[in-house]
Amino acid sequence: MTHLIGFIGNSLLSLCSIPLLFSSIRGTSFTSPWFLATWLLGEVFAIWYGFLVSAPSLIMINYGVSTVLIAAITVAQYGRKRHPFRK
Repeated sequence: MTHLIGFIGNSLLSLCSIPLLFSSIRGTSFTSPWFLATWLLGEVFAIWYGFLVSAPSLIMINYGVSTVLIAAITVAQYGRKRHPFRK
């Protein structure tokens, strides 16, 4: 039951990043680079912690998806000048 609660909480946090990713790709959103850096670093530490305590695979997959989404947001906002999805 505890793992299920953790999975649901982490899934909801991951879902929060999807609208931000779409706005970043469209170029209509700007997020502080420090906020994104600490968010990404937090996910990296969560993955590390998950490996250390042998967290269930669903939670580790969730950490991985969150990390990829945050990295995509960072690239969309601060990456290449001419992002392929921007007009």
